[in-house]
Amino acid sequence: MIRKRISFFGLFILFAFSVNFFSYEELGKKETATEILEKMAVSFEQDLIFPMFLLANIRVLDEDGGNWQVVVNGKEVRLNRIQEDRLNTPAQVTLSMSKDTLDKINQGIWTATTALQGIWTATTALAQSKASDPTPINIQFASGLNFAKLEQEFFYFMDHFFNWRKPETFELGLEHTRPAHGGHVIPLHYGRGFRSGWCIINKGEKINAEKEKNPFPQLIIMLKGTGYGEIDGEVHQFQPGQCLYVPPNSTHIFWTDGEESAEAIFMAWEY
Repeated sequence: MIRKRISFFGLFILFAFSVNFFSYEELGKKETATEILEKMAVSFEQDLIFPMFLLANIRVLDEDGGNWQVVVNGKEVRLNRIQEDRLNTPAQVTLSMSKDTLDKINQGIWTATTALQGIWTATTALAQSKASDPTPINIQFASGLNFAKLEQEFFYFMDHFFNWRKPETFELGLEHTRPAHGGHVIPLHYGRGFRSGWCIINKGEKINAEKEKNPFPQLIIMLKGTGYGEIDGEVHQFQPGQCLYVPPNSTHIFWTDGEESAEAIFMAWEY
């Protein structure tokens, strides 16, 4: 009787281990680029709040990758695998990335706009801040494209196509940022005439150290740490719970000298 109980218990443990093993195997299984993009396309169609018209190519450069075209026609979204030997409709924008970058976006480690960090400048909608700046996502717009006409659709696409979660969420924290403008930034929302982000500045870092000017006003909302802002040569200290207004066409530099990092939300807009 004791032996039977022991045998039964052993079989139960083996069965439980097998179930857990295969469950973890399934959880740890990486989705293919096709599976990820198909999931994102379905989710994006459900999220559309206004009719859009956009043709975007997505190139995943690894062996597991390929070329796809996202066709947004009104409130219908189609994902087509591009056949290189066939004539394809020219895209307005082409996004190129590695499978590792796509995985990070899929897993919520980065947002798609975080992976674009390094290509934004203050005075142009899209351009590498330095020609040598590496970015996880490379963007190429169609020749002669009027970006002003595409801006709203493009930013909406970047914000929502790649975020398939319901409700849409993303993480804030240093590990989810990429270097930008001398600090570390996660874009929150970019749209026509408005942009916002979460940033963190560590001791020894300076945002806008080159004293660039922006033609639009900005608000810096302090969340954590002690920050310093030099606005047109005048230095101001600001604490959590304070908001700093930066007038348009003003030079502005931000830094911290504390051991604790400074965290803030920034917003910029056009009148």
